[in-house]
Amino acid sequence: MSLCSNIKFHGYLIVVFSTLLTVTVLISSIALKVIYSNQQDANIPNDLRDLIEYGWYDFVGDIVHLIAIGVLFYGIKKENRFCLIPFLVSIVFDWIVYLIANTRRGASLPYQVWLITTALFLYVFVTLIGLYKCFQLKPKEGASNRSDEFNKTMCL
Repeated sequence: MSLCSNIKFHGYLIVVFSTLLTVTVLISSIALKVIYSNQQDANIPNDLRDLIEYGWYDFVGDIVHLIAIGVLFYGIKKENRFCLIPFLVSIVFDWIVYLIANTRRGASLPYQVWLITTALFLYVFVTLIGLYKCFQLKPKEGASNRSDEFNKTMCL
């Protein structure tokens, strides 16, 4: 198994989990808006307030993110490095918004949450950069294994 196929696995893993997360947030937000139609109820859990207060711009952002995930899936499948860029921009923008939203709040998040989200963001970022570099390589005539080429370019 070549290095490019190994990193493609991580790309597909990112596609699956990003899709699950985005679809879950969308469905949860819609369901909570229906269940708690009167937002002034005092019995709404604090953890669910962000999902209930989801605005139309949040829905549009999630739809754009789902489109970027679809383009990422197509790019991994066809080994097109330019299809990785929309998802990379989307995830970096999402990370910046996450940082701004959570640093402006009065109550800060525990360091474990920051550590895990930072580690996951770096995992996605490094995987996308690795995929971009891998898809940038031109296979040599008659060679089906690009691991040697990938290792040479990563060491430059």
